[in-house]
Amino acid sequence: MTAVNPSTSTTQVGPSAIGEEILTSRALAGDFPVVRTFSQRSTASWDDLATVFSAVGKMNFFSDGGCTKSALFETTNGSALVSVKKSEDRFYITAAAQTAGGADAWIKAALDVLPAVPFVSTDNTIPIVFFSEHPMGGAISRWRDVPAGQWDEIAGNYPAELRTKLGKLMAVNEPDGSGNIMLFHGPPGTGKTRVIEALLRAWAPWCQASVIVDPDRFFSDATYMNDVILSTADDDPDRWRILVVEDGDEYMDVNAKARSGQALSRLLNIGDGLIGRGLRTLTLITTNVPMEQLNPAVSRPGRCSVNLNFGRFEKDEANAWLAERGVPESLHPSDGASLAEMYDLVRRSARVDELVARFTS
Repeated sequence: MTAVNPSTSTTQVGPSAIGEEILTSRALAGDFPVVRTFSQRSTASWDDLATVFSAVGKMNFFSDGGCTKSALFETTNGSALVSVKKSEDRFYITAAAQTAGGADAWIKAALDVLPAVPFVSTDNTIPIVFFSEHPMGGAISRWRDVPAGQWDEIAGNYPAELRTKLGKLMAVNEPDGSGNIMLFHGPPGTGKTRVIEALLRAWAPWCQASVIVDPDRFFSDATYMNDVILSTADDDPDRWRILVVEDGDEYMDVNAKARSGQALSRLLNIGDGLIGRGLRTLTLITTNVPMEQLNPAVSRPGRCSVNLNFGRFEKDEANAWLAERGVPESLHPSDGASLAEMYDLVRRSARVDELVARFTS
C-alpha cells in the first residue's frame, strides 16, 4: 500500500483538536456509546498510521500544524469515529463506536503499527503520563517530558534527618512489599514537589511515572479509576508504575471517611485490596495535613510503605543554609523557617545587594 497524502485526499481544517471535538459531540449525542482512548510514544510516522486506518475507513478531516497533526477517520458503514493526533513522537487515539468490539478493533490496529519508545529519562527530563477523566467516562492520557533535577543537586534543601531518609528512598530499585501507598506530608513550601521530580528521575529505570490531574474525580469514579490502574503503561509486565496524587488533603485526615467514604475506600483498595494485588503500582500522595491528624487507615504499616514528614528547618540548620548562600545575619530567622521562606530571604538579600550597588557605584 502507498501512504495516504492528506493534503490531496481530505479537506484541511484547524485547530488540531477539531477531530476530538467532533467525536466527543457525536458520542455525547448518543451516536457512539462506547469510547476507548489510547496514547503511546512511537517511532512510527504519521503516514504509517494513516495508511492502515485509511484502508478500513475514510479520513474526513485533517489538520497539519507542523509538529502536530490530527485527523478524524470514519468507518465506511458509519459505525465508528476515530480521532488521531500526533504531537512530536506521541500518538493519541480516541475511538468511539456503537459496540465495544468496534472501538477495540481500532485501538488494536493502532497498537499493531505503533512500536513503543522505551520509557527512559534524558539528562534533565523524565517522561510522565498525565491522566484526567474523559467526558464520556473513563480516562484520557497525555504525555509530557518534564524537567527534573537529580537528588544530589537538591539534597541540601532538606533538614538532615529528612535528607537521610530521602537519600535511602532515592536508592531503592524495587519495592520491598511493605505497602503500596506512600505519603509525603507537611506544610506548604517545604519542597515536596521537587523531591517527587527527583524521585521519579531516580526510579525511571524501573518505574514509569503517572500523575492524576483530577484526584477528586479519580477516587470518586470507579470507571475512571479502573481505566487508569488496569491499563498497561508499556510492554514490560515487570515494570512498576507510580501514581502521583498531589494535594490529597480530602482523603488524609481523620474525618475523611465521613466526608468522602467511597473515595477513601477506593484509595485503600489500591493500596492493599483485591484490586491492587499484583498490579505493581505504587500510589504517592502529598498532603498538607499535619502528622498528628493523618488518617490511621491510610498511614498504617502494611498499607503505607513510606510516611515522610516535610517540616520546617530548625533555627541552626536554617541559619547555616542561609549563611552558605551569603544571606547576612540580620536577615536570619530566630525560630526556624520553611524552604520557601529561606529562598525568599535569599531573593530579598540579593535585592538589597543590588540596591546598594546601584547607589554606591
